[in-house]
Amino acid sequence: MIHDVKVFAIVKQGKIVNYRYELTLMDDRGCLAERVLEVPEEGVSETKYLKQLRQYGASDVKAAQGELAMAISKALERGINAYRFADIGWNMMDENTVFAFSNCCVTPDGINYQSFADIEGFDLIVSDTFTPSMKCARMRFLELMNILGKKSEVLYPVFFMNIAALLNKILGNNGRAPALIMWLGGRPGSGKTELACALGSFLNKDIYNRTKITRKLFSAFGRPRDMNLSLFQHKGLVFILDDAKMERAQGQRENTRTCIDICIRSVKSQKLLESFDKAQRASVEENLDAGAIITGEYMDAYQSSMARMVYLDVDDLINNTEYSLTLRRLQDNPHILSDLMAYFVQYLCCKYMDDIYWTEMVKTKDNLWEEDKRIFYGTNQSRLADNMSSLQLTASIVADFAKACGADDSFDIEVFLKQSDQILAMVMKRTALLINEKDEILLDAYREVVGQLKLQNPIHIYSDSGELQIKPYIIERDMDGVWIPDINVFIEHEPKVQCPAIICRVDKLIQALTPQMIQITQKYHYTGNWSVKVDNTRLREAGIICGELRKDKTYNNQFPYPVDGFNYNSFIETDCVCLNLNNVIVKPLVEEFLKQESNRTKQYLADMYTGICDEVVDFQYKWTIQFRRYLRAVKSHMEGR
Repeated sequence: MIHDVKVFAIVKQGKIVNYRYELTLMDDRGCLAERVLEVPEEGVSETKYLKQLRQYGASDVKAAQGELAMAISKALERGINAYRFADIGWNMMDENTVFAFSNCCVTPDGINYQSFADIEGFDLIVSDTFTPSMKCARMRFLELMNILGKKSEVLYPVFFMNIAALLNKILGNNGRAPALIMWLGGRPGSGKTELACALGSFLNKDIYNRTKITRKLFSAFGRPRDMNLSLFQHKGLVFILDDAKMERAQGQRENTRTCIDICIRSVKSQKLLESFDKAQRASVEENLDAGAIITGEYMDAYQSSMARMVYLDVDDLINNTEYSLTLRRLQDNPHILSDLMAYFVQYLCCKYMDDIYWTEMVKTKDNLWEEDKRIFYGTNQSRLADNMSSLQLTASIVADFAKACGADDSFDIEVFLKQSDQILAMVMKRTALLINEKDEILLDAYREVVGQLKLQNPIHIYSDSGELQIKPYIIERDMDGVWIPDINVFIEHEPKVQCPAIICRVDKLIQALTPQMIQITQKYHYTGNWSVKVDNTRLREAGIICGELRKDKTYNNQFPYPVDGFNYNSFIETDCVCLNLNNVIVKPLVEEFLKQESNRTKQYLADMYTGICDEVVDFQYKWTIQFRRYLRAVKSHMEGR
C-alpha cells in the first residue's frame, strides 16, 4: 500500500526540471517504511522503480505500479509540497527569488526549512531566537557593527566579502559582478585562518558543534579537480582556500601555485573554462558566482593574478589585545554573523527584482570605477580600481540595508561610508604597492608634489612689432620651473600645432619627491623592499619626465636651461627636465594653465616702464639664438617621451 505522497519540485537554474516524491510503502507484513523515490517527468520506469516495490513484497507488481501512478497523479493535483534545488544560491520558487542552503531556503518572508538544496555541507545555522523581522535585523546589525568597529581597518573588508559574493549573480547580469578575491597575508600564527573562518564565511557555524565551523575550508595542497568542484558549488558564497604557503617539495609547491592561480582566475573571470576536465565539460558554461578568501604567508603569483586580488595584511594583529578579544567574540557568538547574513539575504530577496535599484547601483559602480582609476597607475590600473569600486559599492548596499532595518537612527551611515572609503583606499593602495612598488610610491609622491612646485606662469611680453620676448621664460632663481604655453612660437615662423611644456629643475624636483616618498610608505605602513633613491632614469620610466631617444636606444633625460643670474641681463645654465604632460597626474595643472592662457591679453613693451623695456630688448637681442637652442632640446625630449 502507498500512503502520504508528497511532491518535491527539483529546480535547476530557476526552472523545474524534475519531481521527487516522498511516500510511505506498506509491505505484505503490514510494516511501514519511509522511502524517497525520484520519478522523471515521463512517469514511472519499470526497470528502475518496480524493483523497489518488489523488495517490499508487493505480490502484484502491476497493481502496485498502477497504485503508485494514481497516488502520484493525485499528489500533483494537490500541488507542490516543497522544493529541492540542484544548486546552492539564488533560485526561483513560486515566482519569488530565494537563496538555497543545504538545510533551508531564505525567502522574502524568512526561512523555509521544507525547501533546500540537495548539495550537502552548506548549512545556514541561525540562533534559536531568530525572527524574520526588520526590528530584529536592526538589533543584529548594530551588534555586529559594534564588534567590527573595534578593528574596522581589517574587519570591514573581510565582512564585505560576504555581501559581495551574494551580489555576484545579481550584478553579474549587468556585467558588474564584484567577483572579489581577498588574500589574507601575514606571518605564521598571525590569525589568518581564524579570521577567515570567523568572519569570511557565515555557514556551518553551530555553537554546539565546533567541527562545523571549519568544515568548508579547502587546502591549497588538495587536488585542483577537487578544489574546482568545491569552488563551483559556492554559488553566491565565499570560498576559503587555506594554507597557501611555500613547501620544500617542488611538486607540492607547484600544486599549491596551480590551485591558487586557478582559484584567482576562475573567480575573477566568473567562468571555470578549462579548470574542469573533459568529463565535466557540461558544467563549464554555467556561471561560477563565488567569492574567495586565500590565506598564506607569501604571495608567489604573477602580477596579473595579484592585480585581481585585494591584499589584506593581518600581520601581528593576533598579538593586539583588542583585536584578539574581537575575534574571540565572533568565534564564541557565531550566530551574530549568521543571523545578520540571513537577514541580509532576506533583504536581497526582496530587492532582487527591483530593476530600478540595480540600475542605479550599476551607475554608482561605474562612477566609482572612473574615480578610483585616478589613484592607481600602470597596466593594472583598471583591475585595481574595479576591486576598490566593488568594495565601495558593497559598503553602499550595507548602508542601504541599515536604513531599511531602521538602524540609521543610532548608526551614523555617513561616517560609516567615509570610514569605509578611507579603509578601502588604504587596502587597495597596499595591494598596488605589492604589484608595482617601484613606481607606485614614486607616482603617489609626485601626485602630492606636483601641485606644490613653484612654477612661474609668466605674462607674455611682445615688442611693438609683435615679437614675443624671451626674458619672462628664463627660470627665476627662487622658482622650481616654468610653464611655456607654446614652444613653437619661438622656434618656428608659422607654427601649426601648439607645443606646451613645463620645464623643471632636476634638483628641486628630486628634493621635493624624496621626503614625500618616505611619508607615503609610513602612511601605508609599507615594509617591503623599496629604494628612496630617485634619478632621471627612474623618473622617465615612471612616466614623470620626457626623454630624448638616442640612436643607441638609450635616452637623454636632462638638458641645460637658463636660470636668472646675479644681474638682470645674465643667466646661468642649470640641469632641467621636461615634465610629461600626458601623465594623468599633471594634466589638471596643464588644463588650468591653458585656461589662464586663454583669458590673457597681449602686453606690449610700449606699455611698460622705459628702463625695464630697454633691458628686456637688450636681453632679447643678446640671447634669442641661444634660447632657441634650449627650446629645441626641450622639444626633442617631448617628442622622444
